[in-house]
Amino acid sequence: MRDKKRIIVLTILFIFMIICSVALCYTPKKYKEYVHTDDIITTISGEDIIAQNDPESAILVVHLSEIDNITPNLVIKFNEDAAYGTYYDIYTYESDDYSQVSGVTGAVTYSHSGYGVIALDSVEGVYAIGIPYRIDAALDCIEVHSSEPTFTYANSTLQIHRFIACIVMSILVTIGLFFLDCKKKYIDTALHAIYESRKKILKGFIIAVALAILAIILEFLFKTILIHLGVATGFRRPRFFFFWGVLGTCTWLFYMRKQFEAHTAKAFLGFIWIVGLTIILVCPFAHAGWDIDSHYSLALTASQLGAKEQTLTDLYITNARGASLVKGDYAGNQGTIAQLNDSYTDIIDHCYDSISIAHVPAGVGIALGRLLGLSFYKIFMLGELMNLLVYSILCAIAINKLKSGKFILASIALFPTNVFMACCYNYDYWVLGFSFVGIAYFISAYQTLDEKITLKDELIMCFAIMIACIPKQIYLPMLILPFLLPKKKMVNRVKYYLTAMLPFVALAGLLLIRTLSEVNTTGDIRGGSGVNPVEQLHYILGNIPAYAKTLLDFMKDIFSLGYIEQAITNYGNIGYYLAGANLVIIMVIVVAVLDKKSCDIAVGNWLTRSFAIVFMVGEAALIATAFYMAYTAVGANYINGVQARYLTPMMYPLVAVMGSGRVDVKFNRNYLGYMVFGTEFVVLVLGICQAMLTKLI
Repeated sequence: MRDKKRIIVLTILFIFMIICSVALCYTPKKYKEYVHTDDIITTISGEDIIAQNDPESAILVVHLSEIDNITPNLVIKFNEDAAYGTYYDIYTYESDDYSQVSGVTGAVTYSHSGYGVIALDSVEGVYAIGIPYRIDAALDCIEVHSSEPTFTYANSTLQIHRFIACIVMSILVTIGLFFLDCKKKYIDTALHAIYESRKKILKGFIIAVALAILAIILEFLFKTILIHLGVATGFRRPRFFFFWGVLGTCTWLFYMRKQFEAHTAKAFLGFIWIVGLTIILVCPFAHAGWDIDSHYSLALTASQLGAKEQTLTDLYITNARGASLVKGDYAGNQGTIAQLNDSYTDIIDHCYDSISIAHVPAGVGIALGRLLGLSFYKIFMLGELMNLLVYSILCAIAINKLKSGKFILASIALFPTNVFMACCYNYDYWVLGFSFVGIAYFISAYQTLDEKITLKDELIMCFAIMIACIPKQIYLPMLILPFLLPKKKMVNRVKYYLTAMLPFVALAGLLLIRTLSEVNTTGDIRGGSGVNPVEQLHYILGNIPAYAKTLLDFMKDIFSLGYIEQAITNYGNIGYYLAGANLVIIMVIVVAVLDKKSCDIAVGNWLTRSFAIVFMVGEAALIATAFYMAYTAVGANYINGVQARYLTPMMYPLVAVMGSGRVDVKFNRNYLGYMVFGTEFVVLVLGICQAMLTKLI
């Protein structure tokens, strides 16, 4: 009977992996390609257009009123220099007052025919159009046609060789899990737990439905109050989800009130899943987090094995066009959702191919949503949900590993900024989640000094930190931690140090390759003019005292209370709730002192504390120097681009080794759960109200 259950579960898992393989190797969307027609009335060469404009102008203006036999059907044609995946904004003017842009049309090249085109069929009554001058090298001509542009649509083909590779991998994984489960009995344990909890699951579902009904009632009451106060509003789904999430979180915390100490990870998972899902459903859509354009682009490429294609919606997101930016009210937000859903139709072009391990979970979510034919709005949120699941599971694993200090880790993992990042497209959630696991295994080793560290624990500790640092190799010094364990913990010192050295050397190699590949680039264009990494390096080496003063001045700012507050309650592009940061800081300090037991005596020794302090200060200096080179004008007496959230990975090791296990206060530790989850909940709720709901009235 046990083998039958195992086979059924693994078969279901295998089928799911096959579905994921299909999603990654095939897209149901069709390729859209422009078809050239001979109904050309007039052709204007790109050279003539350029000659008729001021060479200093940023826009090539084409006066449609001066074109003979003008029709609404224009095709702007580019030569092969037009790079795939490029966007162009075509400006339209209704009069000779060029300062008044009546509309901006997001446009894209269709380059499958050997040349790119932008087909405009809505220029009737338009006085002139403006083409960005940056594309003059690629501009071939403008064609006026008598009929509307014609396109063909072709089905995508399954990437057979990649699909076969995925099947083989799925088979190997399934076989490996079969033999592993024969030894560990994971499936039988999980099924037994589900069976034993069937009544609780049913009760939880009923409670969730009841809370949803109550949330609907609260939304209607709140809407009525707003209307009575003169605020024009209607039923708002984000507010409904907010009320539902608040009620659900309160119910969960009440249910877990006597189990916080015994089941900290369970309490954490329920809390972050409810709050995280609430943020995903409530947050203004699209570019809410940091650099969503680049991070969504990486997730999009991770969602496709083989050719990387994109729709017009993908192009809007990856290039941060106006259609994808956060709006300031509910109507604007709904308009953004509708526009991005409507343009998420056909494949119009390729997108840039790049690899990022941290974006694979979101990529799988995008691929599954695309295969199921979901709207872009739902697909986008599905990718965010995958990040949330990965982050929450990693944090739960880390919390479970600790004998003491579980609430310390939970308090930092639940920083509002960290929860928000786990609900967005980025790689910060990946860095934090895996670093928490690696550091928790390191602290756990100190909490059990009378036991030798096992090979499994050492591998998890070292490689979890390495995996955390892959997206941001600047955190390489974190891999020094495994070398700080006392020798008496090691079964074989040589093997231990070799194992610890392997990920350190591998990551150092990756960092060296990346540094050498980027040192000759022009730097990040967002840093403004004058950015040049090579010249900046020469400046630093030739003016060490001057740069030391610049760095010292910046370090004073980065460790100021105001800067640290931004690392705790920052919600990216939608705002801050700095007032709540002080409350969280006080809570973390109190928990760091009280969440200690006798097993923590060795954790806070002079070596670990010294490393934590040096790591915090030294890493901040490394990050600042990296941004000074790649993001700041040469010779500047300031440093651009360093955000407070970059400090978060250094906070947990610092807080974890502060305090003393010699002060083992005897009290009901469930109160620490009240303090941690209660404080984080209040600050998160107030932050959601201030940063999100105010933009959705």
